[in-house]
Amino acid sequence: MNKHLGVAAVLVVLLILIFGCSQRSANSKASMSNPASDYCVSLGGELAIKKGKDGQIGVCKLPDGQIMEEWLLYRRDHNYDVVRHE
Repeated sequence: MNKHLGVAAVLVVLLILIFGCSQRSANSKASMSNPASDYCVSLGGELAIKKGKDGQIGVCKLPDGQIMEEWLLYRRDHNYDVVRHE
């Protein structure tokens, strides 16, 4: 019985060492990009950040000169209900 207990203890210690010593990068970032920004760029637009009364918003300057909030553009062109909050 003591032999089995010793083997189990060694296995537990080994598992702790194997899984407890893995390193995670403190600087790792989410790899998912902003779909609205990606869509703007795919249309040939340029991204910009503008300051609004409620903080910062992302806008897209389209090749025809039109400037539109990037999520509004994305929702409009992807058949989402577009609601303006002004």
